[in-house]
Amino acid sequence: KEIQDMELNVIDKLGYSSYFLMVRQIRDWANQKLRNGNNGNKGNKDNKDNKEHCMPAYWIARAQIYNPVEYKKYTDLVPGILQKHGGKVLVRGGKYRIMEGPETFHRFIVIEFPTLAAGVACFESPEYVAAAAFRRAGAGIVENVIVEGGEATPI
Repeated sequence: KEIQDMELNVIDKLGYSSYFLMVRQIRDWANQKLRNGNNGNKGNKDNKDNKEHCMPAYWIARAQIYNPVEYKKYTDLVPGILQKHGGKVLVRGGKYRIMEGPETFHRFIVIEFPTLAAGVACFESPEYVAAAAFRRAGAGIVENVIVEGGEATPI
């Protein structure tokens, strides 16, 4: 309870976007420490060349559901497919507030993958294509994007 109150206090002061950016940066830092043995060692000499392959990626989906019964046929299959490809659901449904832009979509999903390649492989896998057929047959519409995490491209 004390930690939850502390998090809510930080969210009140920073806002949701800044809070989640801070949490992501801390998680990325911790993951980097774990990959490097947590001793300041930079890992093997090829670590710099392989950095792009170690960066997590996020599958972000915005959905509008037209037929919940048919859409559920899709959502019942997805968790096992995601797990097979190293995917971890961070956000699925829940409260939201559209801050800007069209109000077309009413369900939001964020899935973390170990790499961009893993996320793309999941989306293009025969199992996912078969599951998505239920959704694509008129059960709903979805916009999907998979984006690599980490620092933004310098301006």
